Amino acid sequence: MNRPPSASSPDAGNSSLPDEPRLLPQHSSGHERSDASLRVIGWAAGSLALGVAAALVVALALFWGRGSLQPPARTAPAGRFQNGPEARTSVEQDRLQLQKETIARLSTYGWIDRPAGVVRIPIERAMALEAERQAGRKKP
Repeated sequence: MNRPPSASSPDAGNSSLPDEPRLLPQHSSGHERSDASLRVIGWAAGSLALGVAAALVVALALFWGRGSLQPPARTAPAGRFQNGPEARTSVEQDRLQLQKETIARLSTYGWIDRPAGVVRIPIERAMALEAERQAGRKKP
């Protein structure tokens, strides 16, 4: 039976035994032994304040140009808002033209492929024919 040596045994000072745990020194206070340096905190706060102030000065100089603290003047007075057909852009006109063409294709008869005998019928008529066909399949 291996026992750790007691303080009264002759091997008490011998720490070369493999079964003996080594203990690290412990601090009894449970917190840091010294406070943070007020001088370091003061220098850090001052440096941060100087950096923010320098960045603000540079930003103002760049924004308002060459140290002048006046905002840039407007280049032209604001015009009156125009509404109506003369204010429409070509994109709007193209969209309206496409919408007219789509409505015309969906509401008229026409040839898709004349040699093959494929025709286009109005969408309302196509839905009615499909409804009749589906009703014929579902007999109770």
